[in-house]
Amino acid sequence: MKRLLLICGLLGGLPLAADAAPIYTCPGGNSECEGQTFALFVTAAAGGWDVSVSINTTGYTGSEGDLANGVEFKNVFDTNAELTGITLVAAPGGTGLWEESVDQLSQDCDGADKADLGCAIWGANPNGGFNFTIGDTLTWTFHVTTAAPLGDGTGHIKYRYVDTEGKQVAGLLSADVPICVNGDCEPSVIPEPGTLMLLGSGLILGARRLRQRVGR
Repeated sequence: MKRLLLICGLLGGLPLAADAAPIYTCPGGNSECEGQTFALFVTAAAGGWDVSVSINTTGYTGSEGDLANGVEFKNVFDTNAELTGITLVAAPGGTGLWEESVDQLSQDCDGADKADLGCAIWGANPNGGFNFTIGDTLTWTFHVTTAAPLGDGTGHIKYRYVDTEGKQVAGLLSADVPICVNGDCEPSVIPEPGTLMLLGSGLILGARRLRQRVGR
């Protein structure tokens, strides 16, 4: 019985799943991250979803005076998704300083509408941006009206920074990042193969000895 309890204890101690803080990552060590990390949150909301693009600027290798000029997300929803409405509900400095659309950041969020993306660009001056302090976390949240299901668990993001003259200084990062859905932000933690082998051996040995004792 003691051995059985020990085996159960080993099972209970394995990190099979995690409910942890949001994933902030630099996709694939992409040099365009400029020392920053990124996260993409999706939360169920009335009529659709709230989609948040978040940038942790800690470690930013650019200049303190650089400005956040625009951000984009896409491929969050199913391949055939159509976003019937999009509203920016939160942004650095307030939503009144930004303009949202469903067009590409590379087109300054102005042009032919796309079916499956959201974009926000500094509205007060297309060549300007939000003056952040390195170490800040910048988050844009879009309320998206759609009946489409989510996609494969990743989404695509872009961002653009400019200097005080409106010249692009960082990015245009274009990369896939994991999606945190309704606060579920980390995938299950899978034990190392060696750990699984040891566990399996221990279970087999424990079961044999238990049968031997029961058969006496």
